[in-house]
Amino acid sequence: MQVLTDLCNVCGPFSKVLRTVRTELVRSVYSDYYAMEQQGLQFSQLPYYKAAERLEADNKHLLQEKEAFKKVLLRRQVQLKYVITTETRVHMATAA
Repeated sequence: MQVLTDLCNVCGPFSKVLRTVRTELVRSVYSDYYAMEQQGLQFSQLPYYKAAERLEADNKHLLQEKEAFKKVLLRRQVQLKYVITTETRVHMATAA
């Protein structure tokens, strides 16, 4: 992109057209997502393929969490059913 920017500055009458091409090219390549650089507080705009990779990784992680939560919930439901059954039996035994 820097080369195209430099070219825009030296092309005289074509600079406006080249700036438009550069702007549209940037819009087509880079997403609206920004990522923080590892070294500091700088943010850089992510290309679409990087943004898609991040979103896929996030989705995969969320699906794993969802499955783990389902397993915990199922175990708790089994435990609750056991407690309710035991409580019902104790209640029936003491009522008789």
